Amino acid sequence: SCPDNPQSCLPPDAGMGTVLYDGPFNPQFGTPFDGLPPHENFTVPNSDTAKKGAAQLQFLQLSLIG
Repeated sequence: SCPDNPQSCLPPDAGMGTVLYDGPFNPQFGTPFDGLPPHENFTVPNSDTAKKGAAQLQFLQLSLIG
């Protein structure tokens, strides 16, 4: 989470923080089909040490093809 002043947060491209989820990614079309592209929902825990206020959430997906 960001300190009391959200303007003091590092920009998202400055690095990754605490990893909330590290696991499989298997997006699927909705059933019944809902017109959305393949997607998957995740629920992650909120850290007991996280401060209240503004926060940043980043996503990183890497693929190795070949």
